[in-house]
Amino acid sequence: MGQPCTETHKSLSCAHRPGALNCISVGPNAIATEPGLIALVRVTLAPAVIDALIPVYNAVGVSPTGRELEVDSNVGFIHRDLTE
Repeated sequence: MGQPCTETHKSLSCAHRPGALNCISVGPNAIATEPGLIALVRVTLAPAVIDALIPVYNAVGVSPTGRELEVDSNVGFIHRDLTE
């Protein structure tokens, strides 16, 4: 869990299935989570996979009053170096 969550006493819960990971950050207070890294995902590629695009879908933020907020999310790209 990233520093923005720990600083605001939020917890991060994730559920996974093959090919997908769903996470939610929640807390018992109305303190806004500051911008920054919320979660780090480790990926294991199948032996035959050289490149992988890791999309992030449906990123949503919510205000203390329940109003939806715009948030940024990044897409990751993995490239396996086969020269090692």
